[in-house]
Amino acid sequence: MYLNEEIARGIIEEISPVIKEDLNVMDQSGVILSSTDEARVHTFHEGAYIVVNSRLEHLIVENEGDYNGCRRGINLPIEFASEIVGVIGITGAPKEVEKYGLILKKMTEMILYENFRVQEQFESKREKNLLIHDLVHGNVKANQRDLEKRMKRNNMDPKGRFSVAVLKNTEQKNTSVSEMLHKARAKQIEQEIMEELSSEQIQVAFNGELYVIVANQESRKLYEKIKVAAAYLNRNPEISVACFIGNDYVGYRDIYRSYNEAISILDYFHTESKGIYLFDTVMLNFTINQLPEMHKENLRKQVFKTYDSEEAEALRNFIISYFNANGSLNQLSEQYYSHKNTIQYKIKKIKKDTGYDLRSMYDLFILYMAAVCKS
Repeated sequence: MYLNEEIARGIIEEISPVIKEDLNVMDQSGVILSSTDEARVHTFHEGAYIVVNSRLEHLIVENEGDYNGCRRGINLPIEFASEIVGVIGITGAPKEVEKYGLILKKMTEMILYENFRVQEQFESKREKNLLIHDLVHGNVKANQRDLEKRMKRNNMDPKGRFSVAVLKNTEQKNTSVSEMLHKARAKQIEQEIMEELSSEQIQVAFNGELYVIVANQESRKLYEKIKVAAAYLNRNPEISVACFIGNDYVGYRDIYRSYNEAISILDYFHTESKGIYLFDTVMLNFTINQLPEMHKENLRKQVFKTYDSEEAEALRNFIISYFNANGSLNQLSEQYYSHKNTIQYKIKKIKKDTGYDLRSMYDLFILYMAAVCKS
């Protein structure tokens, strides 16, 4: 159905400010769907019926009463996809209103086409959002053949590798900033994410809070593409986004696993976090922090008992840096702008203060667990 009452009202609202005469929009059966004269709505217009069924280029009504339900004026077919879907009529002396005929017809058809295009985009977006919802929530068993057809329509290979990311706007709302500005920033994020990431291999949906990104590719490739989009957004210091990427899996049946991993590390990090995080790189920290709070507290007290809060924080950072550098003194020297001897002295002092030696694999693991345990 290309033409209904809602669309007809929209046509009248768009055109009536331009053409001051009374206007009517009729459907294929000749019923007036909308009119500048409300009393004529839902009445029968014989002229429109004749235009549709006789495929006339126009029908001029010279006198009221010539056709049932018609007044003086001109009636023209509304054509869409080589089909007459309705009729647009303008009331008035035929010689006066005839000059508006072609303009009126073209304007009506343009509005109808634009409405159809917007509706088609909406339906396409809705279908994609439903597909992504089913995939990330594991709704894949009920009608497998239908699901795979839906995936192919959206350029996704059911047998390929898949990874999922969730991206969040982490901007903290400032009461001194207008709601309009917040919305403008959110719109900028949406446009960049959709433009940069929506492709044959990546589908993006927005659920009102998170951008859910399903990629028909490995998580590392997805990371690189998101990094490009994030770099562009980060040019604006007022915009803050964080993205969390799950592991990649073979086949669409495990897409929900990648999604759950992405959500789990989203929950793990603070809401004000900024950056891009891969599940496989933060998995250890995430796992450690699943320990009961009582055990984490005991571990922190055991390792940092001789340090005040500021010293403990500095030690945590050094332990994490040592772990990430695989114990490389050269790398740590560059990071801390210190001589290697200074780094070695710090390592020895940590052993003296805590009883744990960073150079021992067992001790390093204890120290690292204490460093990344969140209170």
